[in-house]
Amino acid sequence: MRRIMGVPALLVAATGLSATAFWWIYGGQAAFVEVATPGLALAVAAIAVLTSVNLAIRWFRWHFLTRRYLQSVPTRTSLAIYFGTLPAFATPLYLGELIRTALVARRIPEARRVVLTVWAVERIADALTLVVFLIVATSNWPLLAGFAIGLFAITRLFRRVEREWLRVLLAPRTIALVGATSLAAWLMPVLGLWGIVGQLGDPISAAAAAEVFSLGTLGGGLTLLPLGAGVSGSSMIFMLNGMGMAFETAVVSIALFRLGTTWYALALGLLAFGRWRRVIVSVVREGRVQEHFDALAEKYDTQIPAAVRERVVARKVDVTARWLREVQVEPGAKGLEIGCGHGWYAVELARLGYPMSACDRSTAQARAARRYVASHGTSIQLLAADARALPYPDGCFDFAYGVNVIHHIIDPGIRRHALEEIVRVLRPGGSFFLHEINTKNPLFALYMGYLFPLIREIDDGTEAWIKPDSLPPVAGATWDADLTYLTFLPDFTPRPVAEMLSGIERFLERSRFRSWSAHYVARLVKREG
Repeated sequence: MRRIMGVPALLVAATGLSATAFWWIYGGQAAFVEVATPGLALAVAAIAVLTSVNLAIRWFRWHFLTRRYLQSVPTRTSLAIYFGTLPAFATPLYLGELIRTALVARRIPEARRVVLTVWAVERIADALTLVVFLIVATSNWPLLAGFAIGLFAITRLFRRVEREWLRVLLAPRTIALVGATSLAAWLMPVLGLWGIVGQLGDPISAAAAAEVFSLGTLGGGLTLLPLGAGVSGSSMIFMLNGMGMAFETAVVSIALFRLGTTWYALALGLLAFGRWRRVIVSVVREGRVQEHFDALAEKYDTQIPAAVRERVVARKVDVTARWLREVQVEPGAKGLEIGCGHGWYAVELARLGYPMSACDRSTAQARAARRYVASHGTSIQLLAADARALPYPDGCFDFAYGVNVIHHIIDPGIRRHALEEIVRVLRPGGSFFLHEINTKNPLFALYMGYLFPLIREIDDGTEAWIKPDSLPPVAGATWDADLTYLTFLPDFTPRPVAEMLSGIERFLERSRFRSWSAHYVARLVKREG
């Protein structure tokens, strides 16, 4: 694997350094000495920051497209695979990036066609974006309108095909997001080029910077040389010179620009591979790793700050207790927690007088829950059990609940079976309270799907969220029309701030904006007879 990553980098380095040496000897060295200032170093650092943003956006695009087909690609693994294989972009037409196909397919054998498709979509989107930049830079608005109409017609034509994977790819949401991320990503180097040229005292317009970058990048790509090494930079130098910039200044501008973009990205990829090589090697050698919550059990209680956990547990227990009172399920009624984790919720309900049982699919989590229950002096029957095959008789519980559990069951058929199994162990008229993350808010959905799995390990990014307006049908039971929406403050809110804003949060939970909350509770009622 290291050899595969290193060979493209060495080839590009040899070609690129040869071209750089030529221009440096030709006139760049003397010019650099004249313009070298502390501000120039800051400008190169700014280009590196813009390149980092470019790479982050492109990873998001790759991960989004991959997950449109493959729900079971963990976000952390996706990040490691993408950045750990970044040096593979130093190949003709980025063909080396197809190594991701083999890596993802180790975890998900059916993924080969998906990753191939994603790679093709990315390359097409990148080329089209550069063409759009070029058209806009030259103010050819009729051509831009014709380009947009032609692209729309082609997508409408292909959407008529019967293949499901192509329909998913050409869905309006997918096209819009791919287009927006591609434009945002490639705007970063344009801004970098514009900035470095201005820093050297011979400014050009942003449109001119877009034209130089787009033509240089497209031209270099058409040569089939890795990253257009020796061609992209040289053509940019000639274009800047043709716009009136001193030749020596153009040489320095492009040398520093390529340093903060191409060479920085290549170095970052090599560092990322060193950082995540164990993750990548484990994917190659082992395929799927240890069950997520077994691996997480010993540090599960450290994933969310204690103050935040206490606040959320208190709120959710309060909502569950209020629901129980409203449906006249009094203390003494038997309850079951599905996916109990460390048992925080079951202990609190047991303290309110409900004889509780609890189960978790993870044996390690069940052991941790037993320790937690014993440390709090409560009596709860704890078992390691899968929701799809609960080891309880029919109709033995008055109520049950699951807190942020059901979204971990990705397959719709398995999820339906698990919910039917939960209904089986309820008495007629018994209630199951579904506590779920509310991803109706697109910003919260983005946070939970792409950012939260990178800063916490509770969710790994493979979750299939259940939106409150599309609750799954369950045989023998009916969803109550009323839902409870709760919490708006993010999980990183400090306790003093959360206490200060609690009144505003309660107001929002009762307002017309309540459906955009962070969590919700739905009640599933087992039908009589």
